[in-house]
Amino acid sequence: MEALDIFGLTNPTDQTNAFIKNGVAVLISALLVFIFFRYRSTQIMLQPLCMIMVACFFLIFLGLARFLVMGNAVWPYLFPLAAFGLTIGIIFNFELAAILSLILAFLSVLGFGREAELIIFYLVPGLVAMFILGDARRLSTFFGTGFVSGVIAALIVAMFRLGDSYTDWLGLGTLMAAALFNGIATATLALLLQHIFASILDLPTSLQLMDISRPDHPPLLQLLLNNAPGTYQHSLQVSNLAEQAADAIGANRLLVRAGTLFHDIGKSSNASFFIENQIRGAILTPTTRVTPTKQHKPSSRTSPMALPWRNVIVYPVALSTLSLNITATTSPVINTQELLNSPMVTKVWWIKTNSVILALHHNRAKLPS
Repeated sequence: MEALDIFGLTNPTDQTNAFIKNGVAVLISALLVFIFFRYRSTQIMLQPLCMIMVACFFLIFLGLARFLVMGNAVWPYLFPLAAFGLTIGIIFNFELAAILSLILAFLSVLGFGREAELIIFYLVPGLVAMFILGDARRLSTFFGTGFVSGVIAALIVAMFRLGDSYTDWLGLGTLMAAALFNGIATATLALLLQHIFASILDLPTSLQLMDISRPDHPPLLQLLLNNAPGTYQHSLQVSNLAEQAADAIGANRLLVRAGTLFHDIGKSSNASFFIENQIRGAILTPTTRVTPTKQHKPSSRTSPMALPWRNVIVYPVALSTLSLNITATTSPVINTQELLNSPMVTKVWWIKTNSVILALHHNRAKLPS
């Protein structure tokens, strides 16, 4: 029988039925993909580059499986076909990974014998690996997932091959060892592929987000920690709250946390100006007076940023609250106390001068001199 298989004498000469069967399989697969993208796709999935990347790697795995792997006794159990679905699950979501894994396994084994066994062998351990891996926050999770996936694959081999008249104990042990290797190889290859996808598509992975959130790694976070420790503690609290909020609405909690850690990074350039970084007893209050170090002779076209304000009141504010639509006179002297007590005060302008942010309350009319 094996000799007949080698010379191709067991295959019928008329391949019409085979072409029809393969065509129906491709049509069913295309219909499943169309339905998924019609009702369950996300904005990222519909980007042309993402679709091209997914299609290219799908065809690569499918071509390797059909032309190099299938038809051999042991190679199908060594080939890490589930790595494709595991990578898609990490980069996009579980739903897309599950549907593409099912289609890939189905098309890979169609027409090579033992289709049911191999589809379950590729699909079930891959789905279990997706569940265990989740956000893939740690490298150790990949290897643990690979081991569990390999054990499940080996059990599936034992379930189908025990009692099989064509498989002896040596063959069963070989196939179970190959299945165990398959699980570890799947996780390792998925770790590599996720970095390729993330680099080309410019998408942050969970490992990258965890890495930049470490206080001992990113130089920018180290700058905030060393120069503005109060602001750093504030950022930690805000990131915890933001992460909980993101988790409640189903957003990417790691992405939100990493972004929130850096939301006040601008304060590190002048940390002592902000209240959370000031020493108790030396805090700038609304009654603190500042005097300009230089006197300027205003002109009719002087910018409000260059005006020599006197007796102004200092308010610590974030740089993001600056408003540059300032209307003011060029008067060299402003009596701030009278201005604040005026019932005509309706507006607050923020002015940055000499690395200090000054808050002036005034109405839309010209300021009193």
